[in-house]
Formats: sequence, structure tokens, C-alpha cells
Amino acid sequence: MFLTLTAYGLALFAVGPCLTSIARTFGVPLGATGALFTVFFVGFTAGVLSSGFAAERFGKRRVTAVGLAILAAGLFLLGASPGPFAALRLWWALGAMLVMGVGGATVEATASAMVADVNPRREGFAINLMQAFFGFGAVAGPILVAVLLSRGGVWQSHFLVSGAVAAALFLALLVQRAEERPVEPLPLRQLGVLLRQPTLLMLCLAMMLYVGSEIGYTGWISALIERGMGTRVEIAGQAVTAFWITMTLGRLACTWLVQIIPAERLMLALGGGGAVASGLTMLAPTPGWGIAASAMVGVFLSGSFGLILTSASDRFAERRAMVFSLVITSVGVGGMTLPAAMGLVAEATNLRWAMALPAAAMALVALLFARVGGRTQCLPPTS
Repeated sequence: MFLTLTAYGLALFAVGPCLTSIARTFGVPLGATGALFTVFFVGFTAGVLSSGFAAERFGKRRVTAVGLAILAAGLFLLGASPGPFAALRLWWALGAMLVMGVGGATVEATASAMVADVNPRREGFAINLMQAFFGFGAVAGPILVAVLLSRGGVWQSHFLVSGAVAAALFLALLVQRAEERPVEPLPLRQLGVLLRQPTLLMLCLAMMLYVGSEIGYTGWISALIERGMGTRVEIAGQAVTAFWITMTLGRLACTWLVQIIPAERLMLALGGGGAVASGLTMLAPTPGWGIAASAMVGVFLSGSFGLILTSASDRFAERRAMVFSLVITSVGVGGMTLPAAMGLVAEATNLRWAMALPAAAMALVALLFARVGGRTQCLPPTS
């Protein structure tokens, strides 16, 4: 399960450093490539909603395997673009990102829930450690892309290799076994019980804002440093690498911190720090300062995903698969909106002002966890 998240990060966070190359390949303005994130998260939203119901009915391991197969298919499609379908231009890549979104959502939601199942009483530790493995892939992806592009390679090669990794993990997972927590499939009429929980709704909103900040920031920081500060693509790509190095180290630290500090209190601190660090990116005068700011943002955003899921797991353990799917659905909403909004701001003004959006979003996350930390209610029985 940890390696599935590594493969997912390897693919997803290579897209940002490739944006300028993708724009050249398809002959479109750089701002138009923001649509890649939007369609990815349209597919992500559809995938995560269906995976929660499917996992409770067919089992998390089987559904995770299906997600890996879909993710591999989307990566192969992206790696094949434009190929013999050049007349489709950017539409081919958009379709590939849609398929990737469905597969990525299925993997992330069901694998996270399974890891929590097989680590009773240490769910917070396991979930945050799993997100650190996601960070390993997210660090490796931009590095590999930077090396590839600086040596004259084509961006499509990275996604073909990533597709092969996902396909190999799919085959490996078919023969694995896991002790999953048994659960009765959730009747649709009882879904309303979940959706009426104020704490769950706040966790969903926090996840939406956090993920929109993460995807938007890492998607556009390379372009800001390359174009706004006038440097080479391989140097600009180091900003995403720096972000994910500190993000991964921070997630490893959170596996320890969450065992001694409540998840809600940690998120309050991280959200406030993320808002300040994202705002400092707007003021970075040189590529070096931009890369340093990106590393600082990585520190403060590091534990957010795992800590939000930890809070959800603690409060709604009896419906973990479905609750995780609902919370991770917000990933799709955030990914569809904030990165595209940053593209619009960049086109209307410049990329520096676009960085104000993740700063504002993380400030709202801190405010939400100031409220969540004061709530103790859990999910009432649904049967």
C-alpha cells in the first residue's frame, strides 16, 4: 500500500515541471495548461465517490488493484500524446488526465483506509507514514523530469515509465492478502446521516482548501521561477523538489508528533504557517529565494493530508472507508478549482499574485481547525 502511493506521487507531481513543455508541444498558452489539473480532479472526484461504496462491498484490496490498473492506463495514454492523434492537440492529454484522476482517487482513498484497518490503535502513525511514502514519489518525479528535459528528452517518457511502475504494482497486489475491517455496505439512505455531521463537513472543507493549495502551489511555482524570475527549467524544477523534500521530512516528523499532540492542534499550527510561507513566495526576489520559500511551504503543508484523515479516522472509525471517500472527494473539488483560479489570476496579473490564493486558503484551514478542535461529537449509529 505504501508503494502504491509512491507510484502515484511519482506521476502526479511531474506534471507541474512539464507544463511549459506541454504548452510548447500542443501550441497553447501556458495558462491553458491549468485545465489539465481541472479535468484530473473531475475524474478524481468521480473515482473517489464510487470507490468508497465499492470498497465496502467488494473489499479494499480489490478496489485498490482496479485503481492501479486505471491509473496505469491513464499514464500510458498521457505518455502517448500527441502521437498519431496530433489533430486532437490538448484534448488527448485532457482525456488522459481524466482517466488518471479516476485511478489516482481509487488508489488514494482505499489504500489509506486499508492501512488504517491493518494498524489498529496506530492509525495516525500509519496514515502519516503512508503520506511520507507519497512524498518519496513526489520528490523523485520532478527530479527525474528535470534531468530528462535538461538532457533533451521528451516529457512523455516520464509518464510511460510511471505507467509501467503502476502496472507492475497492480500485478503484485493481485497475490497479496490483508485483514480488512469487516463492515456492512452503507445504504444510500443512510449517507445523509454522514453528510449532516458538522465536523465531517468542516474536515471536507479543510481538505479541499489544503489540496487546492498544494496542487496549485506545486503546479505553478516552477513556472513562476522560470518565467517570472528568468531562469532555466532545470533550476525552476528544483522548487518542486525542495517542496517535496521538506514535505516528506515533515510527514515523517508528523508520524511521531501525532502520537503526542492532537491532530487538530497540529493542523492549527501548520495551517497558519502555510499561509505565511505561501505569502512570502510573492515577495521572493531571486530563484534562490523562490526555492527557499517553496521549501518552507513544504514544511508547513507536510502533515495536512494525513492529519485531516487521522482526525476523520478518530471520529468516524465505524464508517472509515465511506468517510475517507467523502473527505477525499474534497481533494477533487480543491484540485479542480484553486489551480485553475491561479492560472486565471496569472493571466490577468502575474504569477506572483496567483500565490496569494494558496496563502488565503491555508489561513482558512487554520481557522477551521480552531473550530474542529473544540468539537467532540462522533458519528451516531447508522443502523
